[in-house]
Amino acid sequence: MKGLGYFCTGILPASSKCDYLIMQTMLYGTIDYNIFQTTPQFRELLEAVRLLDPEGDL
Repeated sequence: MKGLGYFCTGILPASSKCDYLIMQTMLYGTIDYNIFQTTPQFRELLEAVRLLDPEGDL
């Protein structure tokens, strides 16, 4: 799935007798990650998402 631009954004355990991975893809153009304002504990998470974005280094 990573080759198609998808990445895991969550896990939904024990739902309907099985576990699910929640997958996302960036479909709507580029995202300017520099405009996001986060608390310190979420900066690392935002950076991890940016690194998974194929266009995140723009």
